Amino acid sequence: MADNLTPIQRAEYERQAWALSVDEELTTREIGQRLGVHHSTVARMLRRVEARLAGEFVGAELDRRARISAQLEQVVAEAWAAWRSTQGPVETVTTVTGRAELSRDGLLVDLPDQVTTQRKVQAGEAALLGKVLDGLAALRALHGVDEPKAVDVTSGGEPIKLYSCVPVDEV
Repeated sequence: MADNLTPIQRAEYERQAWALSVDEELTTREIGQRLGVHHSTVARMLRRVEARLAGEFVGAELDRRARISAQLEQVVAEAWAAWRSTQGPVETVTTVTGRAELSRDGLLVDLPDQVTTQRKVQAGEAALLGKVLDGLAALRALHGVDEPKAVDVTSGGEPIKLYSCVPVDEV
């Protein structure tokens, strides 16, 4: 019977089989009886639905990771640009106006403006570089590049006590 179905009919049977399996928790035999098909046909239908859903889930997850990756890459690029802008030489010009001094005659004489130029080289803002490193760490974690960290899930870091019951006469 299942061989003679159109793709639309097959999709409907698969939808019904999936609903009966998930919603009513029926076995493949019970689903087969309700739909009028052999239980092995039901098993194949359910495998196809599961494979299709798994593929959709994987595709959606890959799309989500791609979006997050693009956002993180943008954040890293902006943090790099901000860090680079804080590097290099910085020139500070200070102008002092309104200076005056007393002449030998005791008169107040205006002095020219004093202009001081200071140049210093900056290594870059450490906090911005930290943001770059945070963004790169998030990208590595998203793509699973870092080695998994060892986690003690058995004892919570406490010593494990092991008790064994052995009859005294066997020792």
